Amino acid sequence: MPAVPDPTELAHRRAAAILDEAWRQAEQLQAEALAELQAEIDRRLADAEAAGTRIRRSAERTAARLRADAEAEIERRRRELAAEAEAFWNRARDEAETVLAEARQAADRLLADARETADRLLTDARAAARTAAERGAVHPGAAPPAARDELPDTIDITTPGGGAGPPLALPQPAAAPPAGPRAQLEIVVLCTANMRRSPLAAAMLERRLAAAGVSARVRSAGMLGAGQGASPEAEAVAAERGLDLSGHRSRKVDADLLRGADLVIGMAREHVREVVVLADDVFPRSFTLRELVRRAEERGPREPHEAFADWLHRLHEGRVVEDLLEDVAEDDVADPGEGSLRRHERTAEEIDGLVARFVEAAWGVPTHPRPGQDILPWAGEESEEGGRPGLLRRLLRR
Repeated sequence: MPAVPDPTELAHRRAAAILDEAWRQAEQLQAEALAELQAEIDRRLADAEAAGTRIRRSAERTAARLRADAEAEIERRRRELAAEAEAFWNRARDEAETVLAEARQAADRLLADARETADRLLTDARAAARTAAERGAVHPGAAPPAARDELPDTIDITTPGGGAGPPLALPQPAAAPPAGPRAQLEIVVLCTANMRRSPLAAAMLERRLAAAGVSARVRSAGMLGAGQGASPEAEAVAAERGLDLSGHRSRKVDADLLRGADLVIGMAREHVREVVVLADDVFPRSFTLRELVRRAEERGPREPHEAFADWLHRLHEGRVVEDLLEDVAEDDVADPGEGSLRRHERTAEEIDGLVARFVEAAWGVPTHPRPGQDILPWAGEESEEGGRPGLLRRLLRR
């Protein structure tokens, strides 16, 4: 008879079998859950990657569109600016051409008026000459004016009693002074306001020329208005030197004054520039005072038989108008300004020394100071009593 299994053992076996089955099913479920989780992760990663790709492509498309829009805006603005610049240039060119045309028309009108006036004056002069000749007033030896360029400055007139009358002046076009000598030199001295430097220089030059026996008329003018008296400081330093500026009144320089001068002296380069602007033909006989003295001492004094105009021409050789564009302090007599008597004293000493050296070079009259001594460092000092000239300056004036 077979053995009967122990119920407990059977229960243990059955329980073990159930546990094994449960463990197996649990492992299977775990494996399936892991597989599903991995699949979900892979799916979501794929979706995220696809979404990132879409976003990147959309961003690239947006950036490209923005770049294209920016480039189009830049190009549009560039074309607008180019069009505006071209329009501005065209307007400026048209305005410049209009102004130039108006200037040419004005110049043509002025030239036509000048020619008409000159022709009328010449016609009147010839008519006057013919009338005088018909009345027997012209000297028998006087040559009748024929050609335009042969018209004399004057014709001689005789009175009915046979005496010599005053010459009849005929109108002539404005021109530079004649090359030959004339009875009296005409000298013009310039500064800015015609209240300090130029009145002093003109008075000092006129006195030294008179002492040298030179017949000359020295006038001064300025760049500004007219009718002002000399500054109190200029009057004071002039009075110390025996010169009277109380009656001086400033005048504004003009082309007629310059063209009538044998010599134009500016206190600074800016004044010679103004000469060139007003009457460029006067430039060869226009110098600053310092430049005039410097060139006279470099080129040599005037020879005994050398005409004054020829000497100035020799001093002018090598000069060009372009040199005036640059201010050079070495060629200027500085403006003493307002209120300082000491600076006016020094300016007066400097001008007087330069004027003396010019007169000596042009007419051989020995004067002080010698070259290199145009400014005396002690001459402007006051004595201990205050305000009175020092000993050295008083000695030099004797």
